[in-house]
Amino acid sequence: MMQRKRDEPQLIAEISEFVQAISGLSDALAIKTKLRIREMEALPPEEAVQVTLQPQAGADQVSMTAAQALILVRELVMLSPEEAAQATAQAQGRADQIGMITAKVIWLATALSYPVDDLAILSIALIQDLAILPLDMASQAVILGGEITFPADVAHSVFDYLATQGCAVFGLEAWRRKGNNPSWIATMSTPT
Repeated sequence: MMQRKRDEPQLIAEISEFVQAISGLSDALAIKTKLRIREMEALPPEEAVQVTLQPQAGADQVSMTAAQALILVRELVMLSPEEAAQATAQAQGRADQIGMITAKVIWLATALSYPVDDLAILSIALIQDLAILPLDMASQAVILGGEITFPADVAHSVFDYLATQGCAVFGLEAWRRKGNNPSWIATMSTPT
């Protein structure tokens, strides 16, 4: 098992830097990074560390980002519930977009019992999805089953905002919260 080498404030700072980097990543690079994470999932942590420590050995930006995601998520899943709560509170203490997203990434990685590569991919998707929203909307996001959801009273504002950003909403799913495992109620499609 990999030993944590960073203290909690350093880990939070590195996750925050990662959140900022992923927030600015193009969709094409994000997709390539997610695919590379799948390829790297079988690598022992030491090999993933080597990819980040030796970029001159041919590692490109996609490989570096994928390795960093896996390393950070591996460290997060090792946090005890108390450490995870402290780390989340510390990240939320920033009171800005990066701090809020960092807190949600910590929660995602420490609350869900998913494979590390799935958590790394979900973290990238979470960062990109929340980074395009204003802080007041993004902070109200709830993670159910690894997906970002919004309370009903916020969802319409989110849809309207996304429409102003050139995004389209093709349907709406209604789910009921049951711990970390949501229960599906209905799917409604928008007219085409």
